[in-house]
Amino acid sequence: MPGKRILIVDDDVHFLDNLVAKLRQAGFEVMAFSNGEEVVKKCKIFNPDLVLLDIVMPGVDGYSIAQALRQERALEAIPIIFITAQELEYPAITKRVEEIGRCGFILKHRPFEELLARIQERIG
Repeated sequence: MPGKRILIVDDDVHFLDNLVAKLRQAGFEVMAFSNGEEVVKKCKIFNPDLVLLDIVMPGVDGYSIAQALRQERALEAIPIIFITAQELEYPAITKRVEEIGRCGFILKHRPFEELLARIQERIG
């Protein structure tokens, strides 16, 4: 998967740093941010093949970011995977993911290999 680009937004800096290192080791180009400010603008510059979004963040949440991406013609087809620690909110997350479209989600505590498999499903 060399050359595939992933943009990540997560306010948990420790989790973010760990995920960036693992994805780079797996051969991805990665751009990461700890807040959702200007993600649409950053996506236009980086042109990711996939976006990984935390749902709950201060300021702009992951759902709002995803909806903003879907409103941009150049970005609307980018696959999104939400990464969340909100295990108890599973039904609500499933509903929101379906509403936004072309999205999936995974719980943060799942093994990295499971996330990697989901990424491969979306971008090969």
